[in-house]
Formats: sequence, structure tokens, C-alpha cells
Amino acid sequence: MVPFVFALAWSLAAPEHRLDAAAMSMTTTVAGMSPAWFCIGAGKPTLLALFDTMPRVVATLLAVPVILVTSQIWLYGAILVVAVIASLMVFHRIAVPERGRTFASWRGTFKHLRGQFGPAAISLSGTTYAATPLPIGQAFVPSTVMAGFSSADTVYRFGLFSVMALGNTFQGWTLEPQEASPRKRHGAAIASHLVLGLAGAALLTFLGPLATSLIFGADKSAGMATCAFYGLSFLFISASTPFIRNLLLPQGRQRLILAWTLISAIVGVTLMFVAATRGWVDGIALSMALSEAILFLGLLIPGLRLWQKA
Repeated sequence: MVPFVFALAWSLAAPEHRLDAAAMSMTTTVAGMSPAWFCIGAGKPTLLALFDTMPRVVATLLAVPVILVTSQIWLYGAILVVAVIASLMVFHRIAVPERGRTFASWRGTFKHLRGQFGPAAISLSGTTYAATPLPIGQAFVPSTVMAGFSSADTVYRFGLFSVMALGNTFQGWTLEPQEASPRKRHGAAIASHLVLGLAGAALLTFLGPLATSLIFGADKSAGMATCAFYGLSFLFISASTPFIRNLLLPQGRQRLILAWTLISAIVGVTLMFVAATRGWVDGIALSMALSEAILFLGLLIPGLRLWQKA
């Protein structure tokens, strides 16, 4: 899979950005090797923070000055991949001493995989849809106009790591039986994700143009409208995360989540095509924000009902 993703990104990207695209594709590929689910299942948030969140944060902090000095975006992908692989090697030696002796049977393995079809379909559909704004825009909008949009899209995706990290941190804590009220724990997760969403939306809106100008150059800086719409997407994604991961999925509501994910994706992609064919690049970002809002609102009431019953 890794060589295929690398080759695909290299072939689809513009010649001057092939290495950047291939390196960034690797950061997405290695995310599948995260020990997050093991740490969540084992109820060990400390391991999650140490071996999943911390390496990404350190890699990002190291990459910022390196990119500013060298102006080579691909170095971020390289640094992050090295950090993730190194942390995984240490993790398997320290945290999983029984490695190699945990396999049960092929029948049990396939049975378990069938049980994960619903969550996997949700993840696949959501991930596929999230990757559509940039290709749609590039297909219809001139590259000179898309430069700023691409910069905003990249910064936005960097920010989504914080939503993933916060979601991983809260999931094990909210679902593990404790003396404290489950309702209060879910409330803390919902409030934390809402605060993160609001903070991220504000930062993207007001600092996004400056950040993209410093990182990618003044000629590739994003407009405030594009950054604001990406900020709205960040807000709705962060706000919906605790409802999906901590309330609806554990209660077997995969079909509901998948249905609303597909509905929001269809609406979003349709609106993106309309905006792109009219050359309205900000409309592509707005379309994504509207689709994320639809997903959040569609799951809000069922999620709140489960929260009240917790």
C-alpha cells in the first residue's frame, strides 16, 4: 500500500510539487499504524499520549523552523514519518512484551474484521470525502487561484491532528467504567471538543492568511474567507467527534452515522462541483463547511439522547 500511495501522489501532483505530495501522502499512510486503538482498548491514555500524540507534536515543532529555513515542504512529511516509525518501534518493545504470542485463529480474526465493517465503512467514506475539495478545485479552477486554497487546505489538515489527538485521549476515559458519572465524563469530552473547535476556527480565520504566507510564500497565501470556511469545517468536525466516537459508535449506531456521512458527502460534493465550475474557490470551502454542519446536526439529537441516558 505504501509504494502505491507514494507512486499515485507522485503521478497526480504538479511536477514542481511531486516530492511534496508524495511525502505528505506518507504521513497519511503511516497514520494507519498508530497504536491508538491498542492504547484505548487497554485503557492506557498515558501510552497514547507518549507514543502517538507526543511524536507528532514534536515532529511538527521540529518541522516548522526547518521549513522556514529551507522552504522545503516535503521535509515535514519526512520528519513526521521518521518520528512515527521510531515511536512505534519503541512502543512494540516496551508496551507489548507479549508480541508474537497474541494470534488466536484465522476464523476468529475474520469474524472480528466482519464486526468492524461498519466503523471501517464510516471511516473510509469520511476520509474519501475529506480529500475531494482540492482535486475538484484543481479540475476547474486555474492553478494561480488555487494556490491560496491549497495552502489553507494544508494548514487545515495539520490542525485536524489536534482533533484526532483529543478524541483519542477522551475515548478511553469516557467509555471505561469508573466511579465518576459517565454523563459528566461525556459532558467534559463534548465541552472540550467544542472549545477546541471554536479555538481552531478562530485561529484559522484570523491567523490562517498570515500562517500560509509565512509557510508557503506571499504568492500562495490564503484569503480570509477561505480560511474562515475551513475554520467552520474544523469547528463542526471537532464538535461531532465526541458524539460519533464516544456515544453513537459504542451503542451500535453505525448505520445512522454512515447514512448521515453519505448524505453530507453527496450534498458537499454537489455544491463543490457547482462552486468550482463557476470559479468560486471560496465556495468550495463553504460547501465543505456546510456538509460538515449537516453531519453534525444530523447526529446531534441522537447523540444528545444517548448522553442523557449515560
